[in-house]
Amino acid sequence: MENKYLTLDERPEKGFVSILMVIFGILCLGTSGWWAYFLISSPGQSNIFWAATLFLLIFGAYQVYAGLGYARRYIEIKGAGIRIRQNSFLPARVLAAGIISNITIRSADILFKYNRDRSFKLKLGIRYPDLGENIKAEIIRYAESNSIEVLYKYDIKDKQNSSSQ
Repeated sequence: MENKYLTLDERPEKGFVSILMVIFGILCLGTSGWWAYFLISSPGQSNIFWAATLFLLIFGAYQVYAGLGYARRYIEIKGAGIRIRQNSFLPARVLAAGIISNITIRSADILFKYNRDRSFKLKLGIRYPDLGENIKAEIIRYAESNSIEVLYKYDIKDKQNSSSQ
């Protein structure tokens, strides 16, 4: 099976947008540094100014982090393993085909059940259904090529909507 890289983001950032994010993040970091220097040099300032400085510092750091591409959410399918990063702060989770007992496909998420009754839920959401369907199709293809059982479980609302159409 060939390697697949699927993004979980609605649309990938273009190079120009990433550069702007880094520049804006550096500006926020610089502003927070200047503001912190100003607050230290003039004692008796309110705590709200320190809170605003801390917010600028954290926001600027995140903008640089995301602009450099470290906040991307993705699914990477390589041979007999899946690497899933569904949170921009946490590291990717690696699931080998040997530990997955079954995969449950639902309308808005995918549940990977692995040994010792542990599971991992991949939330797809309902805002961009085409993105979710592409990911489901690739996961099903991965499961079939690695002989993993695929279960389908849909909500009652989905059954009612499909039967009324």
